[in-house]
Amino acid sequence: MPTKHSRIAIVEDEELSASLAEVSKLLEGRRSKAGLVRDLAMRGAERVLEEEKGRREALERLAEWSTTPGALDLDALREARASWGMPDEW
Repeated sequence: MPTKHSRIAIVEDEELSASLAEVSKLLEGRRSKAGLVRDLAMRGAERVLEEEKGRREALERLAEWSTTPGALDLDALREARASWGMPDEW
């Protein structure tokens, strides 16, 4: 079908073929292979972006927590490190 968008070639190896067959069963074969690959790629991209957003938010929370005066009990941390046999240098 003619399109103004570029196309992407993908090799349908045994692993991809088996995965597409399993997912196609769940969707009762309502999509072409190309449509299924596109849908799965879009879902995968959304998932990667969500994970990255979560990672960045966690790092921001950690940075805020670790730089807030009184949020980190340094004495308790020193005691824990000592009980683990770790040096008191950090």
